Amino acid sequence: MTRARKLIVFDFGNVLIDLHYQSHFEAFRALFGKQWPAPEYPFLISETIKKYETGQISDEAFIWQFQQLSDAPPPREIVNAWLVLLGDIHAERLVMLQYLKAHYQVAMLSNINALHLHHIRRYLQQEHDVSDFEERFFDKVFYSHELGLRKPEEEIYMYLEEAMGFKGKDILFIDDRWDNVETAQRRSWHAIRHKPGTEITENINAYLRQAEF
Repeated sequence: MTRARKLIVFDFGNVLIDLHYQSHFEAFRALFGKQWPAPEYPFLISETIKKYETGQISDEAFIWQFQQLSDAPPPREIVNAWLVLLGDIHAERLVMLQYLKAHYQVAMLSNINALHLHHIRRYLQQEHDVSDFEERFFDKVFYSHELGLRKPEEEIYMYLEEAMGFKGKDILFIDDRWDNVETAQRRSWHAIRHKPGTEITENINAYLRQAEF
């Protein structure tokens, strides 16, 4: 089968994998108490995450920064709280990806980090018997921590264009964050925000119609 000269680019979190921010922040609040004052990341942690997502710091340096917030909880407890964010990848989403890859070029563009990616790969092996996720379901994946670039910075979008050989309206981009979508729109991609909590398999046909794919 000849595939259409079109590219579909998926975000990962809150599109293909469920994310549980409330439980995630509650886990950190349980560890750090008043040192974690709100359901969000403290500024220094937020900046550390950006460095971690672009491969600028190691796992150990990432964990160490959390330990500075209080009386140094064990690294394993910090990692466990960090992994609470990650939810399920439902089987029907994998079926959807296989179908789309048979008809289009398919890529993933994700702000991600080494600890989360390791956990996801282990999960896919255990829950879905999938050990070749990137190769089976995508033509290419673009992980921020491997590239040293992250969304919504325009450089990572330009890198993807060059690597995949697509530009403009030949690209359908699906992401859960408006800032990431807006950068794609400035590149003239057909970019759609996927509302967190809604099911991608129930929306994908509408997204394809909107993009005239």
